[in-house]
Amino acid sequence: MEKSVGVEEDRRRFWNSADTSIGEAIKSLFLLNAGSVIAMLGFIQAMLGKPEWPALKPFVLVAGLLFLIGAMAVIPAFSNRAAFAMGVIRGDPDDAIKRYGASSTYLVISLLVFMAGAVLAGVGIALKL
Repeated sequence: MEKSVGVEEDRRRFWNSADTSIGEAIKSLFLLNAGSVIAMLGFIQAMLGKPEWPALKPFVLVAGLLFLIGAMAVIPAFSNRAAFAMGVIRGDPDDAIKRYGASSTYLVISLLVFMAGAVLAGVGIALKL
C-alpha cells in the first residue's frame, strides 16, 4: 500500500511541475513578443519621415507582424494548458498528454516566430548601416 501512495504522489508532482513549466513559458513568450511589438511600434514612430524609413519599412513592418503572430500563438497554448489541467483532474492522462504536446507546439511556434522577427529587424537595421 505504501508503494502505491508514493507512486501517486510522484505522478501528482510530475503533472504539477509540467503545468507550472507550461504556465511560465506562456507568460514569458507572451511578454517577449508583446514587448517586441511595442518596441517595433516605437521604432516606426521614431523613423517616420526620416530618409532611412523607406529602406527599413518592409523589414520593420514584417518583423512587427511576426512579433504579433508570436504573441497570438500563445493564446491557443494557454487554452491547451487549461485543457491539460482538466485532463489531469479528470484522470484522463491520454488527453492530458495530447494537450501538453499541443501547448508545447504552440509555444515553440511562438518562439520561432519571435526569433524570425528579431533576425529580420536586425537584418533591416544592419543593411541600412
